[in-house]
Amino acid sequence: MKTNLLIGLAFFLFGQLNAQTTIVLQPGPKDGKDAMVWRHGGDLNYGDLESITTYTWTNNSLLSHKRAFIEFDLSMIPSDAVITDAKFSFYFNPIDQYEGFEFHTGVNGLYLDRISSPWDEHTVTFNSQPTTTEVNRVSIPASTSQTQDYEGIDVTNLIIDMHNSSIGNNGFMIRMADEDYPYRSVIIASSDHPHQNLRPKLEVTYEQATSIKDRDKMDIDLKVYPNPNEGTFNLQITGSDINDYTIEIIDALGKKVEAYEQIDSQVQLQTKGVYIIRLSDEKGNYTIKRVVVQ
Repeated sequence: MKTNLLIGLAFFLFGQLNAQTTIVLQPGPKDGKDAMVWRHGGDLNYGDLESITTYTWTNNSLLSHKRAFIEFDLSMIPSDAVITDAKFSFYFNPIDQYEGFEFHTGVNGLYLDRISSPWDEHTVTFNSQPTTTEVNRVSIPASTSQTQDYEGIDVTNLIIDMHNSSIGNNGFMIRMADEDYPYRSVIIASSDHPHQNLRPKLEVTYEQATSIKDRDKMDIDLKVYPNPNEGTFNLQITGSDINDYTIEIIDALGKKVEAYEQIDSQVQLQTKGVYIIRLSDEKGNYTIKRVVVQ
């Protein structure tokens, strides 16, 4: 639903959309970035294994966890692109030689969360793992077979967030949904796996908005902060073309929810979503900013 709303919003603002472009990212050992961290190897790095297994297990009768971290390079997606669809796939590793078990195990539902701070696959450890956020978390049901592949998981909202320059891209974390009880696991092939078709894969479809009529650039600077926010944010407008202007706030359906001829610095919105702030003058010149209310 959010995908379709964003397409409609881009069309409302710009008039037309280019044809869709789909990129497929499935990097190998040279370009891939993934790692596993282990609670009982708290200061050890596991960035070059052929598996990025996630589990809740026991070690010397003590509860232990493994989590997986994966980051894809999204730099080839244009900054003005509208993300319309994103699918993430990862695969069972049938030749894992590191774990003492050979198959997916137990009631092994997963959480897929966005990583919110930088990390390095060759230095990350359990004790130094990056921060994550539950915003737009994806829940993955327990496997229905011991060798299940996980294909086409919808991560559109997460990729939209990662594509937002104010949020940034640090990838995904995969963990057990229930880390309180042991003997549940998923054996995942990493980007270092010798078989290319088993490496983690991300497919992203996007469109670029183009204007029917060229507009002159306004000599202004419109800042929106904090972004994202919880419904209260500030607007700061500076420059030489700010005497006569209108500000419109447009929701993801293309509906104008607020309009001002002059505005105080603070704006409040009650409904979560993605909005466009459009500052325009009497000549039809405009500048826009996107704001995310969480």
